[in-house]
Amino acid sequence: MKHDLELRLSQLITDYAGKKVSVNLTVPPNSQFGHYSTNIALILAKTLGKSGQKIAQELKDSITASKEKELEYIAEVSIAGLGFINFRLTQEALIKNTQTILAEAQNYGKPLKAPKKTIIVEFGHPNSHKMMHIGHLRNLTTGEAIIRLLEFVGYNAVRANYQGDVGMHIAKCLYGLQLPEFAEAYQQALSETIHEQVALLGKAYAAGSKAFEENDQIKQAIGEINKQIYKKDKKIWNIYQTTRKWSLDYFELIYKRLYVHYDRYYFESEVYQSGKKYVEEALNVGVFEKSDGAIIFPGKKYGLHNRVFVTSEGNATYEAKDLGLGALQLKEYNPDQIIHIVGPEQAGYFQVIFEALDRVWPGTKDKEMHLIYGFVQLKSGKMSSRTGNVVTAWWLLEAAKQEIINILESNTSNYTKEQQSDIAEKAGVAAIKYG
Repeated sequence: MKHDLELRLSQLITDYAGKKVSVNLTVPPNSQFGHYSTNIALILAKTLGKSGQKIAQELKDSITASKEKELEYIAEVSIAGLGFINFRLTQEALIKNTQTILAEAQNYGKPLKAPKKTIIVEFGHPNSHKMMHIGHLRNLTTGEAIIRLLEFVGYNAVRANYQGDVGMHIAKCLYGLQLPEFAEAYQQALSETIHEQVALLGKAYAAGSKAFEENDQIKQAIGEINKQIYKKDKKIWNIYQTTRKWSLDYFELIYKRLYVHYDRYYFESEVYQSGKKYVEEALNVGVFEKSDGAIIFPGKKYGLHNRVFVTSEGNATYEAKDLGLGALQLKEYNPDQIIHIVGPEQAGYFQVIFEALDRVWPGTKDKEMHLIYGFVQLKSGKMSSRTGNVVTAWWLLEAAKQEIINILESNTSNYTKEQQSDIAEKAGVAAIKYG
């Protein structure tokens, strides 16, 4: 109904103004002003040389006198302030619209013709060997909402998740597991629950990170572990694979609780080699430059900032991996757009990545989009897995569920324990997502 009204009002006001006008109806913050409102009179005042109130009154008279079928939905037109036009709909129109919504159910609002475009929505992004926290919940909720909207209107929407399963954070965790206080606990964890296993990884990562900061010799040892992971060294490969699986299995439990699923999981381990290769090839044609033994992208040339893509030791950085990821996504899906759902702290990073991609493969920058959402912080500041200062996703899901169980029990509910648990699970997830 809103769309129909906008179309008819746009035509009527176009005839009035003598030029093409598009009306956008909004819902007033206070219901006393009606069901819909528009500021079109204020917009036209600048070009027609009349006051917003005068234009609003003239438009009100035209709308009231109109015999257009769609405008019969309007029971009352009123003017507020400097020229806002408010509309109150007829009871008949509201009933008819409600009946249409009930009849069309989940198809209500779906366009008749689906857009023939492919869009990759990349969201989630948890790193293995680290706990998934409430920041990830925000990301997953945002990503799932965006992908469902795209799917609803008919896009070929691809659900993608890019996860860090190699890097120094894993080396720190594996070093921590080798410390005396964790070595025996690791052996015991092999036969324990997934929750106990990932809790151990969190503690080991915090311990490894602390040791890394305090001792240069340990820092060097952790660097060696990192190299062993990349080389798939037999000394470390078994424990790496085991603990990686713990993390990924744990993440799946959270995805399931949030009703999230994916079409494609990307991992840093599958793109770092190709990313490095693309950087070295593009170095030969002047896209990248050498600097102190490293290979950098000269972002300053393009009003951005320089970033290292390959270190002086020959290791691919996050930037090079993202180059490899972009190439793989373009090859696999030939998408019209790739939406990266990542927090605002990475805005500058993505500007450089998109520019570098476009310099290597011209025309790709227009396909890339960084969709920014707000920060998730504790009262004490930013969360840190390195120090163990995080609120985990699982804890919050459980806490919300328990609060609702407490309410059900206090109201002497007739539900069984199983029914209470089911209701609390669904309501708790909904509260976290949309509350």
